[in-house]
Amino acid sequence: MNFGGPGQYSSARRLGQIRERLRELRARSSELDGSADGGPPATGLVHSAARAGQAASRRDRATEATIAAYASAGEAHERAAALHEYLAEIGIGDVERHLDRARVHHGLADEDRTAAARLRADSRTHRT
Repeated sequence: MNFGGPGQYSSARRLGQIRERLRELRARSSELDGSADGGPPATGLVHSAARAGQAASRRDRATEATIAAYASAGEAHERAAALHEYLAEIGIGDVERHLDRARVHHGLADEDRTAAARLRADSRTHRT
């Protein structure tokens, strides 16, 4: 055994470097999770809570935009139905087809209003 050889010196030095790096990593880990005293990972929780708040805000904005889109689509269907009813009333084109199209558009408007109401109710459930 050669305790004083160059291989032993470099191994001991490398072992010291590894130990130092391990201490640095442990310190950084404690810094990141806030658990230097063994407590909860406060920093991570704060960041997660902030991200969750942002996600909830985006979800709420997307839900409101979707509700508005359903409302707009419902109004467009009602306008189309009114136009078909008007055309049938004054006798332009195929009256029965206009009345049929008006019924279809009224049904689609109802579906859009129902979808908007369902989303509105669901969004209230998620906010509480």
